[in-house]
Amino acid sequence: MFRNSFLRVFFYLRKLGLMPRVAIVLLFLGCIDPVAPEYEYVDGLMIIEGLASSEPGTSYVNINRTSSEFGIYRNIFELGAQVRFINLESGEEVILQEQLDTYVPPEDFVVVPGETWELNILLADGRRYRSLPETVLQPVPIVDIKATYEKELLFREDSQKFVPGHSVSVSFNDTPNDKNYYFTAV
Repeated sequence: MFRNSFLRVFFYLRKLGLMPRVAIVLLFLGCIDPVAPEYEYVDGLMIIEGLASSEPGTSYVNINRTSSEFGIYRNIFELGAQVRFINLESGEEVILQEQLDTYVPPEDFVVVPGETWELNILLADGRRYRSLPETVLQPVPIVDIKATYEKELLFREDSQKFVPGHSVSVSFNDTPNDKNYYFTAV
């Protein structure tokens, strides 16, 4: 019975001239094999993340080294680094202090639109890192902020579980031709 039904459909599609299209669709549907992504985790990479902000108390620099110990992938905080923000126009140097796995400037530190700053790091082992100069851009107004609670916001590799949290989205009234790529901490 199945064979007869199949043949009827086959001849009907052939008569309408749709057989090549249907064959291509069936070919693609039958050839999809899921592939698990493969990641090459590299030990000893330096990950430097920093923010010099126009809001007091929000600037920071994180310096981590990648590590794989006993099959667990981690980022290990680099202790004892000398970290500075340098204003390239005025020559002002702001020293950041190590504080709970991050480096922070004085609480009253802020950057001003139009200034150009650079990040300079000297690690305890003598290696140096320096960012490219960045000019502080004019802020853009925030139009809307939304927060949504999600039971499975983020998957934690170390615990092999999903962690709940809030997903926050911010809408800006930004000019489309400016390439400013703003980051907002809400």
